[in-house]
Amino acid sequence: ALNGFIAMGVSQDWATHMIGHEITALHGLTHGHTLAIVLPATLQVLREAKGDKLVQYGERVWGITSGTKEERIDEAIRCTEQFFRSLGLTTRLHEENIGQETILEIERRFNERGVKYGENGNVTGAVARKILETATSQRSMMQPWNGPVTFIRKVYRAVFYCSIVSCIGTPKQYGNILFDIKMTSFKPKIILICFL
Repeated sequence: ALNGFIAMGVSQDWATHMIGHEITALHGLTHGHTLAIVLPATLQVLREAKGDKLVQYGERVWGITSGTKEERIDEAIRCTEQFFRSLGLTTRLHEENIGQETILEIERRFNERGVKYGENGNVTGAVARKILETATSQRSMMQPWNGPVTFIRKVYRAVFYCSIVSCIGTPKQYGNILFDIKMTSFKPKIILICFL
């Protein structure tokens, strides 16, 4: 569910969602799964524009407090992707047999509509193509899963963070937070997506 209250007064980035909708339309993947594929690549491609928020996200959700700004951004994106993989989701287009034909079609659709998504209006068809090509490539940021204790600690930290934001945070400080539910074997799995 989307909490519109904490979104008030905050610039929002729906680029990941809009790209994900296109993948769903063309290939039938669930929306939550498309977000797990597109979000890490979106953060990677837009890392310069989103740098400060990515550092804040890494610190508040994943506890990343050391390293250079670039190292902290890399680690935040890696942790996000690792979290999605821990839920059994793929995070690259090639793992779903989605290739260049789909990427070009999504770019064509965005260009045809003349859209410019993102909080800065900078996600055009060409940028969407770059994001999708990044989502296709083999990224070397993944490391072996650290185990359930670390995972549970990080999920509790993320849920606690979201609870604090909705209770006492101001929208300008924290941004828009969304939970998307994926049903697998009738067991709900919660996917945390922070739009930065």
